[in-house]
Amino acid sequence: MPEWTVAQVATLVGGSVDGDGERRITGLSTLCEAGESDLAFYDDTRYTADFAATRAGAVLVKTGAENPGGRTLIRVENPHLALARLADEFHRELFPDEFPPGVDPTATVAPDAEFGEDARVGPHAFVGPRTKVGARARIGANAALGADCVVGDDFFLFPNATIYPRCRIGSRVRLHSGVVVGNDGYGYVEHAGEFVKIPHVGTVEIGDDVEVGPGSTIHRASVGATRIGKGTKIDALVVVAHSCQVGEYVRLIAQCGLAGSSRVEERAIIGPQAGLAGHLIIGEGAIVAGQAGIMTDLEAGAIVWGTPSGPIREMMRSYAVFRHLPEMRRGLKKVKADLAAVKAKLGK
Repeated sequence: MPEWTVAQVATLVGGSVDGDGERRITGLSTLCEAGESDLAFYDDTRYTADFAATRAGAVLVKTGAENPGGRTLIRVENPHLALARLADEFHRELFPDEFPPGVDPTATVAPDAEFGEDARVGPHAFVGPRTKVGARARIGANAALGADCVVGDDFFLFPNATIYPRCRIGSRVRLHSGVVVGNDGYGYVEHAGEFVKIPHVGTVEIGDDVEVGPGSTIHRASVGATRIGKGTKIDALVVVAHSCQVGEYVRLIAQCGLAGSSRVEERAIIGPQAGLAGHLIIGEGAIVAGQAGIMTDLEAGAIVWGTPSGPIREMMRSYAVFRHLPEMRRGLKKVKADLAAVKAKLGK
């Protein structure tokens, strides 16, 4: 387990020390659970009480944060970013590369597959004919990489993930367990009371620095390519259907779904359990809130919610009224009864 001084940690993240720079840090933890040798972080006033009570040896905080009780602090501009960098360092130390060099003897690898420097293939994995694997790539246990694929440097295919043939994947891409890339899209033609399958003969192209969470699937295009842009992050249990075009630095969050031929432009966010109808355009920077149902195109920067969706503030006001509909109905019935009584008195 690594052991660093607070001063060393501060140097690593470009921060400054407020307190004991020689204190030893051996792990990362939360404010509530941290011990005297742990580093925690504080970046949200909702956790002020936890910050004041923490037993952490040191705490990552914003540059201008107050110091309650003379704690040892590491002041940085962005505590979340600093924590991410530190977690990467601790991960590197605590979890060394589990793959021995080369190809595991239980793996099945085509004779004409090509591998870059220090690429490694785990137990019972499969690498198909004519596939090219970049330098330092890792193919996990029981993972499958089909024929005629190309994957870039520092690629990581986690155990039990599958890439179908002819897919193109960039560098530093991470596909977690259960991910499927390049399966047929959901396409059928109804004829004579039956469903005739439409062959999907396209492919999937994934840019650099993409990460795809467990259980997600990216369908191959009917023709052409389904594309995932550079830097996009896809959460668990997400479906990207055939021929979708997902731009750079998009976030697709858990259980959302994109129907066929949808286009999601740069830096848009699709929230959890949201669904897009097919052939839509989601503009740059648009945000689709959780469980929204999108039936029409969204302009750049739009923020929507609801099913069918609408501008988020308008929909929130509508839902606030919706909760009061029963009492409003009772009030309306009383008004109608009172009005009827008045009319009866007036002989109308």
